[in-house]
Amino acid sequence: MLYTKPIESLKKIMYGRKVIRQIYEAISKEAYIDGPIGFATWFLENMEAMNIDPMWRRHSQNVGELLNRFIEKYGDCFKIPKERYSAFYAGGLLHDIGKLDFIGQKGDSSVLNGKSDPSDSELKIIGLHPDRGRTYISFINKKRKIGLINGDTDMIVFQHHADYNGRGFPLGLEGEDIHIGARIARVADTMDAVVDPSHPKKKGQKTCDVHEIRSILKNGSGNQFDPAVAEAFCELLGDESIIKKLSAANGNKGPPPTQ
Repeated sequence: MLYTKPIESLKKIMYGRKVIRQIYEAISKEAYIDGPIGFATWFLENMEAMNIDPMWRRHSQNVGELLNRFIEKYGDCFKIPKERYSAFYAGGLLHDIGKLDFIGQKGDSSVLNGKSDPSDSELKIIGLHPDRGRTYISFINKKRKIGLINGDTDMIVFQHHADYNGRGFPLGLEGEDIHIGARIARVADTMDAVVDPSHPKKKGQKTCDVHEIRSILKNGSGNQFDPAVAEAFCELLGDESIIKKLSAANGNKGPPPTQ
């Protein structure tokens, strides 16, 4: 069903907020949830119970893993202290949590998974998801001091759609004013999208091999992507196991990636 009336979009927002309230109550009973990774893991594990499309969970995990691989190899080069790595990883896992605004009352996520085209009102809501994600983290953090708010995780969730040239959202941040974790997540988000055949951005198009991904990153360098981050990811792609792992996780049974 394609929702075109603003009132239907409002209903979706209200349902998303209901889910957040349920999360808020649930985590107060889970003693093992500790820190950003503890919450991110709990959230992903409970996506199925919340009737969230498996594609979203898979994408969140993949972006988190890509970001984690990046900082493990290049964290020192980008002057990221090791004690911050877990918060960066959690930011990748939770980057799209604001899209809870866009789950219908029966778990409908047809627009998010590309099964239907968004209306103008829905596009506005989707564009707000980084801001909504930050709000949700703040709300949840009030229940449990899990170390998310005002930290690296928070900034990655809030800024992961900020483009290096200032044309992204929200706030029109540009260059090094964008949090380094968000600049890394911006690339990781794109990389997973072009490898996953079920991602909305593919819409039936073929997935990309390593050579094509490098081309996307180079073309976007200085525009969507931080040039230094894009260059480092191109180097990281020398380890072909990264794309093979993503392809396997996304159910892509096509030919193995090539250099």
